[in-house]
Amino acid sequence: MDVVESALYDQVLPYDFFLKALFTAITIGCGFKGGEIVPTFVIGSTLGYVLAMLLSFDPHLGAAIGIVGMFCCVINSPLTSLMLGAEMFGIEYLTAMAIVVAFCYVLSGYFSLYQAQKIVYSKTSVEFINQNAK
Repeated sequence: MDVVESALYDQVLPYDFFLKALFTAITIGCGFKGGEIVPTFVIGSTLGYVLAMLLSFDPHLGAAIGIVGMFCCVINSPLTSLMLGAEMFGIEYLTAMAIVVAFCYVLSGYFSLYQAQKIVYSKTSVEFINQNAK
């Protein structure tokens, strides 16, 4: 969480998100159990920080939006992600968070970190798909 705090209030290295994603994938791939949400926050905040610097806007705002977007990608739940973002960072950035959450939700596929979650409707059209009921 020190890295997340650094992304929100200080400065991080441009490759921190890549290293954390790599090491988390190796750890989970080797069968070790551990946290999934805190690595999500670290990857989201550091990637948001770097992308904000590349796009020339406040990197600390980018880190906050990155956390919310990455959280949405992992849990596949846009309303929960928006509520988390509003609670953690305030409602003044709700529009930016909503844009990122909508983008992340559509691109995140039909699977979630939580196996009990079932997505039965298409994200892009009005269609019953029920992929999880097979």
